[in-house]
Amino acid sequence: MKHRSQILLLKQSAQKLQEAPEFRGIAVITLAMALEKQVKNVVIFNYRKSGLSASFVRMHLIDGVAFSGLLSELDWACRFIGDKRIKQVWKESKPPVKDLFGVMKTRNRLIHSNGGVSAEVINTSVLELLAVIEKLAEIFEENFGYTGLDPLPTNIKAHELNVNTKLFHKSVSARFGKK
Repeated sequence: MKHRSQILLLKQSAQKLQEAPEFRGIAVITLAMALEKQVKNVVIFNYRKSGLSASFVRMHLIDGVAFSGLLSELDWACRFIGDKRIKQVWKESKPPVKDLFGVMKTRNRLIHSNGGVSAEVINTSVLELLAVIEKLAEIFEENFGYTGLDPLPTNIKAHELNVNTKLFHKSVSARFGKK
């Protein structure tokens, strides 16, 4: 599995941040950002692989969307899983963390409070975030051939495209629905 090196790098970075008491919370925030970027990359990859134009992807880019919104977009973009939603795929994969949507709770507490998050909660959150990133990388690699941890591919060959009419309809409605 080629994503192991990226996971190892994330673990090492988090460990270094956790060694200094004043930076423990930043380890959680850094890993949360890595998780959001991973999911966002997979959404964009699947949009592009579905034959949607670069202008649609740019227009519909999901900047500033919360993690739950990214997971909803992932459901839209992932026609390769079939009719299953990411929640179902997550539960069926025997994950190390049951609540995929709850992994951002500690990050939210750190961002919106002036402290009050114990070192134990931070350490638990770091371990959960790393486990989720690793498990999602495995799921994404298995289902899409892309972990979301590597940079987005610059080109997708025509024979690798998976044209999806639902996404084309979404593209058209997004383009003409916004003014």
